[in-house]
Amino acid sequence: PVTGTDGYGFASEEATTGQPTLTLTFSGTPPPPPLPPPPAAPTDLSATATSSTAITVTWTDNAADEDSYRVERCAGAGCAAFTLVTTLAANSTTYFDQGLTASTIYQYRVTAHNDNGDAASTIASATTLPDPSPNAPTSVTVVGLW
Repeated sequence: PVTGTDGYGFASEEATTGQPTLTLTFSGTPPPPPLPPPPAAPTDLSATATSSTAITVTWTDNAADEDSYRVERCAGAGCAAFTLVTTLAANSTTYFDQGLTASTIYQYRVTAHNDNGDAASTIASATTLPDPSPNAPTSVTVVGLW
């Protein structure tokens, strides 16, 4: 007889009638099928300042199976502490971020998400525009009025 194992069963071959007979016996549980991959990552991420307090973030939706998009942001040049800003519906390609600080660098990352995992974009950054309001005086001198 010839016997081999495949990790969860074995096969044997016998010749009892002059003809080869193949007998397969399995025991245990077969390994689970591989998990599907996470969704495709968004590409072409872009961040554009639209005012002193707002930035528009856009990307290309490459996923056919995402459940949502997660938009993350951090402030400052070279920042690394991204925090979740919002979660958007599948097939979204734009986020309008408001309530920001004038003349500040913001970096963004967008992640496609489903039950199989996450796939993040590259990072895009933009600097909000300067505050358009006139600067308040820093000192006032009163000249006598008579």
